[in-house]
Amino acid sequence: MDIVLIETLVQMLQGSEAEELTVAAGELQVRIRRGHSTDWHEAEPLPDSGGVETAVQQPEAAADNLSRISAGMVGIFHPAAELKPGTHMQPGQVIGVIESMKQINEVISPDAGAVREVLVEDRSPVEFGQVLVTIEKGSEGHAAS
Repeated sequence: MDIVLIETLVQMLQGSEAEELTVAAGELQVRIRRGHSTDWHEAEPLPDSGGVETAVQQPEAAADNLSRISAGMVGIFHPAAELKPGTHMQPGQVIGVIESMKQINEVISPDAGAVREVLVEDRSPVEFGQVLVTIEKGSEGHAAS
């Protein structure tokens, strides 16, 4: 998937009055819409965050008690310094940022628990919906500093 192409399409949609943009070329089809999807929610903005909030998918209800935090947009992921396996996260805590179109977008933890796994390395490109971090809900871990 060509991230530059996606960013260009998002800019085209932002510069127009259209609500939706669909582009198809061969096997590639991209659909971008304004507004909200029922599959994800926007994180609550933090005061003085300096950027736009990244939408994260709701954690899946799973028997394994894991919260899966996914990318709400295409961009480059930069984890927070304290984001390591075993670190305890609080609801609303920033786990990292996604840099997209020269804007910094915070990724927020929806649940409290210990980080089980960080699935994306610093400065790695991410796609919409890609799982970035798993958190074991209710686990203590060690406190983030």
